[in-house]
Amino acid sequence: MKRLFLFVITIMAMWQTATAKFSSVSPSGHTLYYEVFGTHVRVTSSGEDGYWSTPPIGDLIIPDSVTNNGTTYDVKGIGYRAFFYCNGLTSISIPLTVTYIEAFAFYECTSLTTIYFTGSIEQWCNIGRDNGGHGNGYFYVPYRLYIGNVEIEHLVIPNGISQIKKLSFNKCISLLSATIPESITSIGGGAFSGCTNLTTVNFNPNNLMEGGFGSCSSLATLNIGDNVKNIPNDAFRNCSMLTSIIIPDSVTHIGDYAFKNCNHCTNITLGKNLQYIGQGSFDQCDQVQIVTSKSEIPPTLYGSSSIAGNMLYIPCGSSSAYSLTAYWTIFFPDRFEEKLMYSLIATSSDASMGYVQIVTQPSCVNLEAEIVATPYQNYRFDHWSDGNTNNPRYIVMLQDTLIQAIFVEDSDTGIDDINPNVCTVYSQGKKIIIETDKSDEITIYNVCGKKIDSGRKKTFRVPSTGTYLVKIGNHPARKIVVLG
Repeated sequence: MKRLFLFVITIMAMWQTATAKFSSVSPSGHTLYYEVFGTHVRVTSSGEDGYWSTPPIGDLIIPDSVTNNGTTYDVKGIGYRAFFYCNGLTSISIPLTVTYIEAFAFYECTSLTTIYFTGSIEQWCNIGRDNGGHGNGYFYVPYRLYIGNVEIEHLVIPNGISQIKKLSFNKCISLLSATIPESITSIGGGAFSGCTNLTTVNFNPNNLMEGGFGSCSSLATLNIGDNVKNIPNDAFRNCSMLTSIIIPDSVTHIGDYAFKNCNHCTNITLGKNLQYIGQGSFDQCDQVQIVTSKSEIPPTLYGSSSIAGNMLYIPCGSSSAYSLTAYWTIFFPDRFEEKLMYSLIATSSDASMGYVQIVTQPSCVNLEAEIVATPYQNYRFDHWSDGNTNNPRYIVMLQDTLIQAIFVEDSDTGIDDINPNVCTVYSQGKKIIIETDKSDEITIYNVCGKKIDSGRKKTFRVPSTGTYLVKIGNHPARKIVVLG
């Protein structure tokens, strides 16, 4: 019996410790109330069930620690209904010691539009938040967020952080862009919901299993990185301003309803390693015109609302595979076409020296592409970025190709600036034709300054398409592009 009595006394003491409430004046001059839990406290309301006899108003600062009866406690929580209906609060400063915010803590705080957090982005992402399952978030109205006195507009989550807990940036209207690194494995529910000014997301987590950016109504630019393997369920649902969705080759799985109701999207590109498209992944994307699937093996479509569009482009030689695969023929009956999926990007190393044209685009019938580098006056083509010096250049497309034309100053050829008043020069097939009253010697050079032909004739046949220089006597030269 004595042991039982001592046990009851101990339990009562623990209960009294856990529920003890005291008040203290905050640095902003507000009287705040706290409940003790061992060595820490949480902020609570003055009365029971979250009600205040005199609610705090204005700009409120919560301290990182408080002292009561000679004992100092860290402030680690903001409790259930702590500021319930405190609609006179305009801003609140939350200390870095806070690790959780409970349900309805700021419910009906209709004037609370600015939040200050004294810790780091990582600490903010790790605060446990509970909205009680009622979908109202934990801040009642849209707000501007400051972390370390810096307004968060272009959020870059540091690589190494593994999670962004639910509601972390819910209703944050100061957020304009967000960069999610490869280390993130979890984005909690509603973490970015209601970020109505968020327009750009750089998304590159390699093992994200849940969460995303649902209902970001202004999101117009989505850059999915090459580390991404899985796009979770509902990840970009209701992002209605997206006009183009590009799934990189690294992605193998798109979750259920991942892009549902992205109803401004007109183009969807699916990577070559995609294996699975979940139920309703692109449901209600009613404006889609073109879907490009780069995979030779048709991805599995789960359900009849997985994807739709007016035209489907598929890799060369894959028509039979798509025709025999469930749902693909339902979505695109007689509306698909084979297309070479390799991209060719040909650019100038210096746009002020010259430009590059893709004269012949490769296709399923002819894999060969033709590119021509054309220098501006006082410059000449020297070589391509892979060391090749052919110009025009013919490339058999067997993979995505990026190539640059390298131009240099033209100091050795002896060819002067162009003078358009000397003559008329034009091409016809692989012939260069000169119309002039001059009887001077005419010399044809390629863009590297090498002599091709010369004489007093008015028609010259050249060996291939490309750019040539026509020199008439001592007069300035004329550039001409021969396209064949």
